[in-house]
Amino acid sequence: MTENAPPGPEADDLRLTAEEWLDLKYAHNYGTFEPAPGTVQAEAFRQMDNYARREAGRVAATEAADEARRASRPGCAPQAGPEPETGGGPGRGETGKHTQWQTQPASPGQREAARDHVSRLRQDGGTYRSIAAAAALSPATVHGLASGRRRAQPGTAAAVLTVTSPALPRARLDATGTRLRLRALHVMGHGSARIARAVGVHPVTIRKLVRGDARTVSQQLRDAIADLYDAWWDKRAPGRTRFERGAATNARKRAIAGNWCAAAALDDDLLDTPGYRPCQGWKSATGTGVAPDIRPPARHHRRRKGA
Repeated sequence: MTENAPPGPEADDLRLTAEEWLDLKYAHNYGTFEPAPGTVQAEAFRQMDNYARREAGRVAATEAADEARRASRPGCAPQAGPEPETGGGPGRGETGKHTQWQTQPASPGQREAARDHVSRLRQDGGTYRSIAAAAALSPATVHGLASGRRRAQPGTAAAVLTVTSPALPRARLDATGTRLRLRALHVMGHGSARIARAVGVHPVTIRKLVRGDARTVSQQLRDAIADLYDAWWDKRAPGRTRFERGAATNARKRAIAGNWCAAAALDDDLLDTPGYRPCQGWKSATGTGVAPDIRPPARHHRRRKGA
């Protein structure tokens, strides 16, 4: 793990699997739930907090040392900011003055501006890792700045403030809503292969999402599945051929075996909330008609000579 990896041997005492650690890491980063005191989840959160604090301290010391080394080089002068005091104690030469100025923390106003900026970037889908990559910093540095657990250098705050939302790589999204939409389509007889053809992806990708093996999804695929769901949620799969009827029957059998919820019982306001679970299970649904065939935009290939 990166931003909040289990801190070491003590993590083994919790007897958590790698998958459980990943789920807790997501919850810790995005605040999807608050663990009850005294639980294993609360202890895991405590360990991740401790790890982040230690990492932030290590990065702060490294940054301070780097600033000191740069300031001690001949010809190094501060780029901006107040002039340091000249009357110092023993051993304070010109180099010492620059070193002290360079290692002064950012002002409270700079830290608050950088912290608010990180919060806005995360609301736009950024993560500590993506923000750190765009600012040429470590994820622990950005996490420490955002949480107020460390006093950032002026250069760190300035680097964060230069990052814009369009510059961030698009983060993957929680797949809860996508999984429930796909399962609701199965209730109507739309199998993974039919859905895959409609959105232009491999059927294995859809099957992983339906089973719950894929915990996240790209925004592009999430949007494509949401659009397909809006078109098919109350429409049953066609049965024009023996193959189509067999595929629809298999999809409905999967929905029955998994006790999957139909679209009518899903709460649209909560559908994309991580961890949302519908209150109802499977119920037979026939819909209001037959779903139309949907094909993704055709890809144009260069025609070969003689074709």
